[in-house]
Amino acid sequence: MASDAQLTTDVLLGDVATFRSGSVFKPDEQGQRSGDIPFIKVSDLNLPSNSHKIEESNNWLTLQSAKRLGTTIHPAGATVFAKIGVALTYNRRRLLIRDTAIDNNLMSAIPNPSKIRPEFLYHTLRCLDFNEIAKGSALPYINIGDLKGLRVRLPSLPEQEEICSLLDALDDRIDLLRQTNATLEAIAQALFKSWFVDFDPVRAKAEDREPQGVDAATAALFPSEFEDSQLGLIPKGWRVGTLLDLLELQRGFDLPATQRVSGAYPIIAASGPAGTHAEAKVQGPGIVTGRSGVLGKVFLELDDFWPLNTTLWIKNYSACEPCYAYELLRRIDFQQFNAGSAVPTLNRNHVHGLPQFLPPQEAIQAFELIALSMHRRVHANSVQVQLLSEIRDTLLPRLISGKLRLPEAERSVKAAVA
Repeated sequence: MASDAQLTTDVLLGDVATFRSGSVFKPDEQGQRSGDIPFIKVSDLNLPSNSHKIEESNNWLTLQSAKRLGTTIHPAGATVFAKIGVALTYNRRRLLIRDTAIDNNLMSAIPNPSKIRPEFLYHTLRCLDFNEIAKGSALPYINIGDLKGLRVRLPSLPEQEEICSLLDALDDRIDLLRQTNATLEAIAQALFKSWFVDFDPVRAKAEDREPQGVDAATAALFPSEFEDSQLGLIPKGWRVGTLLDLLELQRGFDLPATQRVSGAYPIIAASGPAGTHAEAKVQGPGIVTGRSGVLGKVFLELDDFWPLNTTLWIKNYSACEPCYAYELLRRIDFQQFNAGSAVPTLNRNHVHGLPQFLPPQEAIQAFELIALSMHRRVHANSVQVQLLSEIRDTLLPRLISGKLRLPEAERSVKAAVA
């Protein structure tokens, strides 16, 4: 029987995979939401459901359109990635699960099935840093010749399958947790809209129907009539005020870069968690939104945190709760209050003056009880995703390079998730 060393060889990528560029996707051909073939762009790599495999697309083509345009079709099992521009530097790889068209800013690697499994090629490409082989400075790019000349380790097909089985199990678990979180977030958002935007319980009672999806005690928190207000028809008895009657926003705090590397509390910037931590804190749960640079993104932080000076955070919940405030602020178009020119800037006083209806505290608290439970599950899932991602990213290059044997990797996974 051949040894592992004999079954493992170093090969050129071009000997085990075919590289194929994407096709031009004219703007007037874009926007079709259904069809026979998905046509993905670089932006589709960012869709939450596409974090591993391409599950959805913002654009589709019919077979007739693809033929008319001369569009190249990339087969299921190919790995796609950006080949030019800043997107290339992010080193994102995605696996196709069906025949797909890709635009000319993307490229695919198509495996030779007699030599390399599709998933092993995908994982191998994830280990490569395209920043090291990219040409160009202002506009980095890679070409097919550079990729074909890269030398990689190639185990036997059975070993490839075993390695991929472990890595894919981690990826599938991460994908499932992310999808679960997206569903939970959507449910909380839909519940807020039903109760405090569409007033579904009130409409049902006004029409002498039982409100759907709520128990009798919750239904009793809503009136059975509407009344006119400066905001239009609102539930009878609900007052109208301003956002400041519900909550108070405050500017975040300065923190030198040298102090953003240690501590127990996550730093929240205008674009979201900064990936670094601080020693000081604001007590959670809390809501943060961008004040400078990035406007309109709203973040719910259940634990203690540090809001950076590019953000606004809720200093005081006058007449609402964190999950209610989170959903409320997510519905506001902050761009309308942009007071900056070169750098977008948000003035909290402009936001404070927004007219708002003021639901009774009992209705807000009933929503909070449900939504907070969902967001705590989201938080727990996110912690698990981070742990599994760290395990995967640690194991991946060592397994692909042969520096770590599969039994040892399996023991590491079991110990980490036990």
